[in-house]
Amino acid sequence: MRVLLVSIGSLGDTLPSIAWAKELESRGHEVILGVNGYYQSLLEREGVRYESLWSRDEHLEMLKSSQLWQKSTSLDAHKVFFSAVLPRVYDFILRNDVAGETVVAAQTVLAGARIAQETHAIPLASLHLQPLFLRSIHDATGPVEHWPLWLRRGLDRVVDMGIDQWIGKPLNEFRQSLGLRPVRRAMKSWCNSPDLVINFFPDWFNPPQPDWPPNTYCVGFPFFRNQKVEFDQAAVEDFLSAGEPPIVFSVSSFTTDARGYFEASISAAKALGKRAVFLTPYSEQIPSPLPPTIRYFDFIPLEVLLPRAAIHVHHCGSGTVALTFDAGIPHISVPQGSDQTDIAARLERLRVSRTISPKKYTAESVVKACRELLDSSQVKTCCRELAEKSHQQDALREASILLEKLLERHCTKMTRPAQAAN
Repeated sequence: MRVLLVSIGSLGDTLPSIAWAKELESRGHEVILGVNGYYQSLLEREGVRYESLWSRDEHLEMLKSSQLWQKSTSLDAHKVFFSAVLPRVYDFILRNDVAGETVVAAQTVLAGARIAQETHAIPLASLHLQPLFLRSIHDATGPVEHWPLWLRRGLDRVVDMGIDQWIGKPLNEFRQSLGLRPVRRAMKSWCNSPDLVINFFPDWFNPPQPDWPPNTYCVGFPFFRNQKVEFDQAAVEDFLSAGEPPIVFSVSSFTTDARGYFEASISAAKALGKRAVFLTPYSEQIPSPLPPTIRYFDFIPLEVLLPRAAIHVHHCGSGTVALTFDAGIPHISVPQGSDQTDIAARLERLRVSRTISPKKYTAESVVKACRELLDSSQVKTCCRELAEKSHQQDALREASILLEKLLERHCTKMTRPAQAAN
């Protein structure tokens, strides 16, 4: 089986793709990744076959209008990204398709994969790392959670109208160039593959909903274990061994200006009398000098750091959330986008987190949230129980089996007329 695995975006999008590619290869399949070329060194170090569908220069340009500390990525930047990768994904799939042997797995926002399924009947699995992209009216978060169902349904249609105005023009122009009819509610009813939808999160994190596609499976978190990554292990071990478990303060790889976040975090750690670790690839965000109880690192694998931490303060990226569950420690959520806000609400439902918006992130708010979490026996119990649950599914294995069965069904369907003729 040849698997074309398409996942273009942040580091949190790329790591699960690498982990899944390795699992598929271990099962004897050929895998080609369509990815963000910004992570070339990581991809080459991990030894996976890939094609860059979004260049390093394009990624750096997008970062200029990307998630600042108190501002989400601009809609214009998203639209440029969507329009640019749409034909590239389509071309990538057609160039690498081997009839009867190929199956595609792609994030739903990468609409070129869905179009390739339409035009060439290539079996496709749609991927979701975040629950929000399935947008159920039965499982709303935030203030909408308390609205009646008819009002949620109306809001859902209004959201679709906005999305169609945003991406509908480039999507339907590309479809027209291929002789396809235009689509509406593109990111609601059309985007998900009728073949298979794979959620890379467990059903206890977001239970299946009646308005999800009928062929949807929650396989669990796709943990990526950094076996070959380089970091300053000696310095990390020296700091972690020198005192009590620290609070970890991290930010998204897309957040390019978080100095205010780290300044408030210093004051919070001091007020709590706690040690802390700061994580960001951008050293210019870190105030200087830091007190001796706080250390900055540009990178530490979270699976190494978090089991030895007290609390993780983070942006609610899907991979970050999974590894925090895995470590069995509380979360403080500081979401910067709509999908992250939705995840933050789900963490609070599970009683393992407190949420602080970036605009209200102060030393005082962090101190209050930390004390509530650390002093609660219920939070400790929930963290421990969810850590155990997070290990109960082998997400990469389950997802691989689903792809194998998808290709088998596709091949059976394609050969059935010939068999009937005989």
